This record gives sequence, structure tokens and C-alpha cells, in this order.
Amino acid sequence: MGIVFEKYVGDVDQYISLQNNSHIPNRDQWVIDTKKSIDLNIKNNSSLFLGIPYGLFLDGELIGACKLLNFYSNKRWIEVFDIVISPDFRGKNLGAKMVSLLIQEIKYEYNREMLVLSTGDAKPFYEKIGMSCFGELKGRSFMCKEII
Repeated sequence: MGIVFEKYVGDVDQYISLQNNSHIPNRDQWVIDTKKSIDLNIKNNSSLFLGIPYGLFLDGELIGACKLLNFYSNKRWIEVFDIVISPDFRGKNLGAKMVSLLIQEIKYEYNREMLVLSTGDAKPFYEKIGMSCFGELKGRSFMCKEII
């Protein structure tokens, strides 16, 4: 079966529990929005404004997750939030694999030219996989990668 990266349409609680190790400000609102987003995915009516949850699966098991967002009407770039790999699967290059699959999804599904995100402590990881820092504010690094 191997690795699969796709819109998440599974168990909401499983997706949310994977994110428990992530620092998410305003967690209660995040949970509400995530539940709505997964419900829209299930109904095949995704919304980039609410965020589109994606899952990384290894042999059918959810081992990674992220959410695509587009708050603005910018057609050139798209934001990604809440990137996480299950602690049991870290250190196996799966984070890099998920970002690579995410970039392909952004390019072909959403026709965007750039991936943008912010991170508190993972700046070295994102630089290692080819992202550039274009600014820092209040302990967060803002990263981007042009998609060719």
C-alpha cells in the first residue's frame, strides 16, 4: 500500500489528536474550524477559506497532517498550517516527503506558484528542504518556496 497523501475525510478526532503535540493558538476555534473543514471534504465541497485538511497515510494509518488555507484572494500563493508528523514516525524523512507531496498538490490541484508558512522552531527543517526565510516576527519565521 505504501504512502498516500490526500484530502482528509476520516475520523475527526483522530486528525485532531495527531495535532495535540502542535502549538495551536486559539485551539477551541481551531477544533471547530477543523471539524467543519473535514465535513466539507467528506461532502466534496472543500473551502480554501476554512482550510482543507490533508493526511499522510502509511499503509492506511494516519501518520501526518496539514491544512491548506487561502485567506486572501491571492492567486499566486497558498498558505499551509499545522504541519505535523506523528512522534512515532519522526526522523524518517516523512516530513520532507509530505511537504514534497503537498507542493505537487498545490501546483496541480490549486495552480499556485508559491507555498508560504510560518514556524516557531522548525526553521532548520524547512531550510533543509529548500524553503527560504523572508522575515521573522515575535519568534516566528516566515518561510516560502517557489513552485516551478
